[in-house]
Amino acid sequence: MKTQIRFHPISWKSKVIQKRSTYNISINKLVATGTNIQKGDTLHSYIAEDDGKRPVMITYLDGDPRLWAKKEEISTNK
Repeated sequence: MKTQIRFHPISWKSKVIQKRSTYNISINKLVATGTNIQKGDTLHSYIAEDDGKRPVMITYLDGDPRLWAKKEEISTNK
């Protein structure tokens, strides 16, 4: 299933931080404020790849999980 993604002219760098066995990344404060992200919110992220086979991480900033196109994809993409 292909999804069309439209990029906005907003970007930021994230630094990967490790505490014990957990890795964390940061989100720019302006992005968090603009999308109404609060401390303690749960965001859903997914691993994908672009047309050049580069790995990408897609994170939905509204807190809702991705909507699957087909029910059988749920079990194969977990």
